[in-house]
Amino acid sequence: MNIRRVELSLLPSLMGAALLAAATPANARDYFDPGLLALMGGQAATTDLSAFETSGHIPPGNYLVTLFVNQVDLGQHQLMFHTDDTGKTAPELTPAFLHKVGVNTQVLPAFSGLPTDVPVNNLQALIPEASVHFDFAQQRLDLSVPQIAMQANTQGAVDPALWDHGVPALLLNYSANGGRNWQDSQYDDEGNKVQTNLFTSVRGGLNLQAWRLRSDMTYTYNESRGGSPAQSQRTQNTQFTNTYVQRDIAALRSELLVGENNTENDVFDSIPFQGMKLNSSDDMLPTSLRGFAPVISGIAQSNARVTVSQNGNVVYQTFVAPGAFSYQRPVPDRAGR
Repeated sequence: MNIRRVELSLLPSLMGAALLAAATPANARDYFDPGLLALMGGQAATTDLSAFETSGHIPPGNYLVTLFVNQVDLGQHQLMFHTDDTGKTAPELTPAFLHKVGVNTQVLPAFSGLPTDVPVNNLQALIPEASVHFDFAQQRLDLSVPQIAMQANTQGAVDPALWDHGVPALLLNYSANGGRNWQDSQYDDEGNKVQTNLFTSVRGGLNLQAWRLRSDMTYTYNESRGGSPAQSQRTQNTQFTNTYVQRDIAALRSELLVGENNTENDVFDSIPFQGMKLNSSDDMLPTSLRGFAPVISGIAQSNARVTVSQNGNVVYQTFVAPGAFSYQRPVPDRAGR
């Protein structure tokens, strides 16, 4: 009678232990025995296969990847992948490389003070809404960066770093004319008169890297001999005008000129001057920015299409990555230009 009572008292404890064991989650992972790689029962392999135990894990190393930034193919790049503190393998992205592929690292406050050649630890912490995804099977690396953090990509614009100043050259353009007149006397040789005239105009220049040297030279020669009484006169004059040195200032989209030149005559009459002139050059701007261009901004919740229309006509359309975006697009005139 006493033994049965003890067995009944232990039954609730055993049931509680069983329920506790069933509720406790069990952690497990795939494991491959390297000894199975040994042939004919030879010595067991010592290769470390831990990198392949986790699904989707990428071994660290150097990879040739096809880079896509906001779904735009930027070609193949050789990148180093390393394992971070969380055990995940991520590409080494330096601020210099991000700027090269279009990220506006020179303006973003998060990149201020960071070394340009040291990889960033967490791109998402520096640029909110940014993401990095690597497809190991296709060797494809996708970077999604909000458009507001990208460099301005104006239609028709060319990076000033790709501008070519041209080859060194010496330029010369000239014009010359002259004449000689004889006037014979009817009485004697002493009354004969000869006049010689010569005029030469030379437009010269020198191109050396970004500098442009220009100068105009005029040369006049006049000689008169003979007459009654006999006399001889000779005059010659050499004069340099419009001599100046000019170069482009790409950062300001302007031109710098030092020397002799004339002011523009768009509004007032042209005035010659000697000194220095710094003026904007519309030729350095893309065609799409040579007019009124309003700023269009917003926030995209996902990869979205932005359409700009005027009077029911679509004037511009583009796709943006998730996050904030800002575009400056021109508005055509009534003629649709």
